[in-house]
Amino acid sequence: MPKKIKLFRKDTPLYIYSRKFTSDRVLVSNGYGSLLAEINLDEFPLVEDFEILYVYREGFNKKDKEVHFIFYSETMGLLNGFPYWYIHESKIKDFSTNDIPIGTKDTPFMDVEQGGLIYIFEKRDYVYVLYSHDNDYIEFNPWYKVSKDLYFSRWMELISWFKRL
Repeated sequence: MPKKIKLFRKDTPLYIYSRKFTSDRVLVSNGYGSLLAEINLDEFPLVEDFEILYVYREGFNKKDKEVHFIFYSETMGLLNGFPYWYIHESKIKDFSTNDIPIGTKDTPFMDVEQGGLIYIFEKRDYVYVLYSHDNDYIEFNPWYKVSKDLYFSRWMELISWFKRL
């Protein structure tokens, strides 16, 4: 019987307000730092058993396999995926640490697509992840942090696995 996976959501969403939206309601590039500057990073829950799962999907030409990554915690449940970031299987074999999705608080990694937005950035010893299903990209839930060592370790394990295929 398939295992049921719970979704992780905080009781209280994190709200980020800004007037810096383009016509597509996506944050403009110079707005990140000011948006994230006032967030209290100490309030982010720590995910200690962070994992990265992957799911294949058919590519546009029906022959290629694209990979979609999902962040998961055995104790907290399904954390989030990426709204649009699908990678062709063959490209993952060439990944290095430079390809791992990460940014800074001033310029976070961002992936956005029709009602989904993810920010990923590092600060000191942690990687912070904020995900929004809100079409206005104001309400973020889930939001959490992972130790930087664990985050990079999980990505490198995944990359190594794909290199062996």
